[in-house]
Amino acid sequence: MAGGNSGTVGRGQRTGRGGTGHLSVAEAVSYVDRTLSRRVRTQVEDHLLYCEACFQEVVDVTLFLQGLNQPEDGLPWRADAPVAEGKG
Repeated sequence: MAGGNSGTVGRGQRTGRGGTGHLSVAEAVSYVDRTLSRRVRTQVEDHLLYCEACFQEVVDVTLFLQGLNQPEDGLPWRADAPVAEGKG
């Protein structure tokens, strides 16, 4: 599915890798990253309307990726922020 290489996601049907009827983690990441074609994205969104497992996978991927963009102290990080002196 990522990049449009897998089969169609329909109501419980999928002909792509694994053929499980569910999105793979890679497909969920591609959906969250908005790298799917418009056609495939529409198919995934239709699938997410009725598939709680895949919907939760997309939520989990979204939260995980958001967490990667946060520093451990939870404060916003900026590349142009001055470095504090005298710590340590």
